[in-house]
Amino acid sequence: MGDHERFWSKTQSDPEGDCILWKAKRNRDGYGVFRWLGKIRLAHHAAYELEHGKSVEGLPIIHSCKNRACVNPNHLQLFTEAELHTLQIKVGEQNQGEQNPHSRLSVEKVRQIRKEAANGVKFVQIARNHDIGQTTVSRIVHRKIWKGIT
Repeated sequence: MGDHERFWSKTQSDPEGDCILWKAKRNRDGYGVFRWLGKIRLAHHAAYELEHGKSVEGLPIIHSCKNRACVNPNHLQLFTEAELHTLQIKVGEQNQGEQNPHSRLSVEKVRQIRKEAANGVKFVQIARNHDIGQTTVSRIVHRKIWKGIT
């Protein structure tokens, strides 16, 4: 049995919709896994590659149906990391600003940074004052990040 036949033999149609469900092994996150080309692969990645004939290793593939067990190629969309980040922000799946648990800044600090820059304080000094990098200061001042804060 070839890879294509072996892959699709591990699926079944969803009786409640048009998903094609992975009925073999799944990882702890609910994604199907499939041994292919000498590696354990995510089943939806293998489905995308089998259908489209191109490698997607390292690139995110999103289920438009939001069903992690689905391997229907019509439900799978390939994204770059930047596109995925933008999409996650748009649909509220990515924490921004103070909502991001890794953020070292608050809205008030961002306003203070912009005020200091407007008053002529050098970026290196602002960075020291707030324990952040000069690049971060520049990105805040030039509104590359924290864009919605006035």
